[in-house]
Amino acid sequence: MSKAKTLAAVIVWLCGAGPAWAAQPDGTAQTAEKSLVVLFTHDLHSSFLPRRLPTEKGLIIERGGWARISTLVRAEREAGPDRTLVVDGGDFSMGTLFHALFVREAAELRLLGRMGFDVSTPGNHEFDFRLAGLASALRAAKSSGGPIPALVSSNIVLGAGVLAEDARAFADYPVRDYEVLERSGLRIGIFGLMGLGAADDSPFIAPAVVAEPIAQARRVVDILKNREHVDLVIALSHSGTAVEPALSEDVRLADAVPGIDVIVSGHSHTVLAKPLVRGGAIIVSAGSQAS
Repeated sequence: MSKAKTLAAVIVWLCGAGPAWAAQPDGTAQTAEKSLVVLFTHDLHSSFLPRRLPTEKGLIIERGGWARISTLVRAEREAGPDRTLVVDGGDFSMGTLFHALFVREAAELRLLGRMGFDVSTPGNHEFDFRLAGLASALRAAKSSGGPIPALVSSNIVLGAGVLAEDARAFADYPVRDYEVLERSGLRIGIFGLMGLGAADDSPFIAPAVVAEPIAQARRVVDILKNREHVDLVIALSHSGTAVEPALSEDVRLADAVPGIDVIVSGHSHTVLAKPLVRGGAIIVSAGSQAS
C-alpha cells in the first residue's frame, strides 16, 4: 500500500472558524499511519483587518482578519510542525485600500510569508495592475529579504510580447509550475492553475496568456507522479465551483485529471461546508475575505 493510501489528511479552512475534515485521498475517513494537516485559504483580497458584520439581534461581530489566520497557523505549527502544510488558492490581493501597497511593497506576499504560508498561486486579481504590476510586486517581495511563500502556476505562459524585465521578475522570485515539499515523511506535489473563467476576468494579464488548464494539469500531474514520485498531489486551482456540478471548472478538473488528491478551489468564493469528492479528489472551498 502506498504512503498516500495510508494518509489521513485533516483539511482545515482558515476563513473564520472553519470546519476540519479527516479524510483519505479517496474521501473515506479512517485511521492512518501518516497524518497531514492542510490549512488553506483563497480569495483573501487584502482583507488584513477583521470585517465588522451585523447579527440578526443587531449586534456587531468581527470575523476574519489576517491576525486570526496567523494565530491559527502558529497554533497548528506548534502542535505538529512536521505534519502541517499551509497553502493559498490565489486572489490574495485587491479588495481593500491596503492593495495600494501591492505594486511597490508586496504587502500581501510578505505578510503571507511571515504568517507561515508555504505555497500560493496567482489569481486573476493579482494582475489588476497589469502584468508589470505583478512583476513589480514579485521584485519587492524578493528584495525584502523576509520570508515569502512559494508561488506556483502551471498555465500562465509568458510568451512573445512580455518585457524581459517582467519575465525576469517571475524567474527570479521564482514562479514555478509546481513545488515539492515534504511533511510527515511524505513527498507532496503542489501545482497552480488559473481557470478559464478567471482568465476571462483578467483582461490585464496580456501579453501573458492562460493555457488550457486541464491539459496543463495532466502535464504537471504526470511529472509529479512519474518524475518526482510524490505521494500526494494538491492543486491550487483558481477556477471555482458552482451549484450545478457541470458548470464547475474544478469538478471537471477532478473528473478529467486522475492523480489529483486535493483541489483547493478558489475564484468562485464558494463555501463548502463539506468537501466535494470527485474522481478521487477532495475539493475544498472557503468563501472569501478571510471571514
